[in-house]
Amino acid sequence: MKLGKDKQSICSSITGKIGSVDSSKLKQGSNQMHTNINGYDVTIRLYVNENGTVINVNTFMGTADRVIGNFVK
Repeated sequence: MKLGKDKQSICSSITGKIGSVDSSKLKQGSNQMHTNINGYDVTIRLYVNENGTVINVNTFMGTADRVIGNFVK
């Protein structure tokens, strides 16, 4: 596994990246960010509901050229 030694460490890295974002930058609906985990570029897409809760997260290798929703820098 390129992003971590097991599923738990990968999920921990992803949630850590999301948690490090200023919450005021996240908008209701789709959000996307590009980051680096374990030396690899990754794209994290997350959906925030009307209460500001993240209810869905998708992560994949590489940086997506197509931005879905709000791009978080």
